[in-house]
Amino acid sequence: RGYGSMTLSGVNTYSGSTEIETNGGKIILTDQGTILNTSTFLIRENAEFIVDNRSGANLEQRLGDLNTINLQGGQLTLIAATSGNTRETIGNIGLVDNRTNSIRSIVAPGADAEWRISSMSGAANGRFVRFIGEGTELGAATGNRIAFTTAPALTDGIINFAVIENRAGLDQGFQFASRRDPSAGLKPFNNLLEVYTATTAALTGLAGIEGTHSFGTDFSVSSNTRNVRLTGSQSLTGATLANAVLLANGGIVIGGNTLNID
Repeated sequence: RGYGSMTLSGVNTYSGSTEIETNGGKIILTDQGTILNTSTFLIRENAEFIVDNRSGANLEQRLGDLNTINLQGGQLTLIAATSGNTRETIGNIGLVDNRTNSIRSIVAPGADAEWRISSMSGAANGRFVRFIGEGTELGAATGNRIAFTTAPALTDGIINFAVIENRAGLDQGFQFASRRDPSAGLKPFNNLLEVYTATTAALTGLAGIEGTHSFGTDFSVSSNTRNVRLTGSQSLTGATLANAVLLANGGIVIGGNTLNID
């Protein structure tokens, strides 16, 4: 437990909990660095835990498969090797307190990484997570993938406590987050995080599950199962329904009308 930055490049055998303190606390696991026996990590506000396979060895198990990582306004950063395949299995990721948290995955173009998360908990009362993709876009069919054993629940097609921000190439801003199984049958670690767009909403593994849902970029359709992502100003023309509205550099002119978000 502590403040400041600490780099661990060897085997760590301690047990108990690990806390990374607020406003700048940082632990970096790199080269031969492992923490297999700690029961719980707590990453506090503006603190960061970095799992780095780019510098030195590319290990498949830096963390224990049953570790719990609790985010309390902090950031978990996962960095893949610059070539080849990178894999890591994480236990539960918990969202703690009413804060916004980040999970950042950095994968160089041409490399391949899959971060396997057993489950996520605590998604309520304003707790939120931002998935960030750098180098390669996060997606179910890209070289930058986040997989779940117990998949986050979908509300009309989206994970309602998360967004995706892909910074690979042109920054596309915030996008709806979803998950899908691109294979023929559901199996462990094949519930893959996916950007929710008009294209992906219609793909096998997402279309038709969790009820009827749709994607839109305006309020031309009023439906409590429609997910609307706004990149510009939109004016309401009457009473309007939506499941979710994401303001990605967009705005809403109510103009005396009503907008009900399910």
